[in-house]
Amino acid sequence: MRISLLILSSLFSLVSPSQTRTTWIGDTSVIWSSLFNGDTLYHLKSNQRTGEWLIYYDTAHSQKAKWINCLGPIEIQDSTWYRNGTLKSYWIDKSLPVNACYESKQWSPTGQLLLEAYCDGDTAIEIGYYPNGTIKHLYKSRRRIEINWMDVNYVVEYYQNGQPKFDPQPSLSPWYIGKCYSESGAVISEIIWTPGQVDVQHHSWYENGSWRVKGQYKVSPNVKIFDPRNCKVGMWYYYDENGKLTKEEYYEDGKLINTTQH
Repeated sequence: MRISLLILSSLFSLVSPSQTRTTWIGDTSVIWSSLFNGDTLYHLKSNQRTGEWLIYYDTAHSQKAKWINCLGPIEIQDSTWYRNGTLKSYWIDKSLPVNACYESKQWSPTGQLLLEAYCDGDTAIEIGYYPNGTIKHLYKSRRRIEINWMDVNYVVEYYQNGQPKFDPQPSLSPWYIGKCYSESGAVISEIIWTPGQVDVQHHSWYENGSWRVKGQYKVSPNVKIFDPRNCKVGMWYYYDENGKLTKEEYYEDGKLINTTQH
């Protein structure tokens, strides 16, 4: 975090105060807001996205909220702060033209690193962290742009105790193909598919090892991205934790035809 603050300080020093415009988050002539994951985000209106802006939480300009430097159409430097004055995030966007790059970090109100994203050669990487500092997820994209699920080719996620949620392996799909685990390490589901095959097996279990669900998907032999929605076929079987069959479903081309309760 200290290095990030030094970077931001050096960026501020490149622009004289006379070049910096100031406003506050309630100035609707300049600012518009949106909600994302329960968090309020503040943005410059499109006709104001030039030069450098310093945005405050209050009209007295005592609580810094956001700093934006629009360096032409292809690069934006953006930093935000919590109301307690700690740095919340910074983002350097160089994603245009294509094959450029970007860098960003996010912190908690207490200064704990929650997310970092950067480029490594031709790969975009995003790493998320739990509040205790353990890795929450690792995503890699085959293109040097901000993480986009259509371009992700490596996905691994972890529980807070460090146990992987599923096999860490390259993925050919934004939907996971392979084994999933409980927090204790027990295998709780498995999807078996190879690109080019039309049959996809779905198996899942309770932590005690008994069956939970058994079924099958069918996809086009030319499909490259497996999406389990709307492609169930044949019989699907559902069980309780004691291994008793509780329900059967029959599908044709992804449509539920019949259900039998037991």
